[in-house]
Amino acid sequence: LVPDERRGLTELNGEGEAVVDALRAARHAADAAGLALNGQLFLMGYSQGGYATLAAQREIEAGHAAEFRITASAPSAGAYDLSGTVADDFLSGRVPPNPYLYPYVLSAYVPIYRFAPDLGSLLRAPYDSTVPPLYDGTHDSGVINAALPARPSEALRPEVLEAFRTDPEHPIRRALRENDLYRGWVPQSRTRFHHCAGDLDVLPANTRVAYETFVAAGAKQVELETRLPALDHPSCAVLALLFTKQWFDELRQ
Repeated sequence: LVPDERRGLTELNGEGEAVVDALRAARHAADAAGLALNGQLFLMGYSQGGYATLAAQREIEAGHAAEFRITASAPSAGAYDLSGTVADDFLSGRVPPNPYLYPYVLSAYVPIYRFAPDLGSLLRAPYDSTVPPLYDGTHDSGVINAALPARPSEALRPEVLEAFRTDPEHPIRRALRENDLYRGWVPQSRTRFHHCAGDLDVLPANTRVAYETFVAAGAKQVELETRLPALDHPSCAVLALLFTKQWFDELRQ
């Protein structure tokens, strides 16, 4: 994370800036092709894409509002509350559908925050040697799931797990907190969250925390879609995107 004194915010692993760059590239491509744009900007994404959508919205509203005006934003099923909902779930002992997601976060954070020499140093045997090579981009989730215990917290070294559990200022907790997406800002654009109640991969509490925090902070244009059925994470994706498209179509000029 790189502090941004100009805006008093912290960049979130470049996700917001990456979307801004993509938007500029798309605008340039449209100009080159002679395609006229109507000036409306819609943001949408699901799961990791939902997180990236909210990160992009924050980035645009905080630093690029003069360049881009967001018509509507629809973050869906994102892990916005990493330090709370996600961390508590990890420590709960629940058996998640995809345990690979939790070491995946650690594998991404270690080289950025450097709270450990490498992912393996956080894991107990035999996972310290068998799991890190699987996060090389060539192994799918099923392979990694099979290499992990059903409860992903059991892959951590006992002393690492205990420190994470008991120390509110543990480096991993601080890293998660810095990547929570509801802290330090209030959405100004029309925003509608989507999250199915049966999601066991990214718990719906992530969305509730973000939504309720924004509303309590005075957000006037933030909504929570309540018509979605209690589907699981994969099954909800198409439906959430269809609900989003319906909403966007109503706003299109």
